[in-house]
Amino acid sequence: MVQERRKSYRFEWNASAFIYDCAGEWGCPCIIKDLSRGGAKIAGVIVHNVPDEFMLRISRARGSRKCHVLWRQGDKLGVGFIEHFASVDEPSTDRTRRAPARRAYA
Repeated sequence: MVQERRKSYRFEWNASAFIYDCAGEWGCPCIIKDLSRGGAKIAGVIVHNVPDEFMLRISRARGSRKCHVLWRQGDKLGVGFIEHFASVDEPSTDRTRRAPARRAYA
């Protein structure tokens, strides 16, 4: 059996995000596949275009995190956060969804 080596529990996330370089000169959309206090798995990127260190905008509420690439495989990246989530041991799973708009019929 393979032993888990991660320091923090990961949550399946599957949310859109945005990667940009630290100078703000380059950026691209991505998908966060899973997320923990110390890092994330990111998909939907051309991995050789992503710098070794970059900013990851998770959401407006969470802001951005400075990241460094731990591994690259296919269209996925494993990243570590240079600054951990400061106030909690794990990210909040309280994500609310808006109800679809109702159509009025005459």
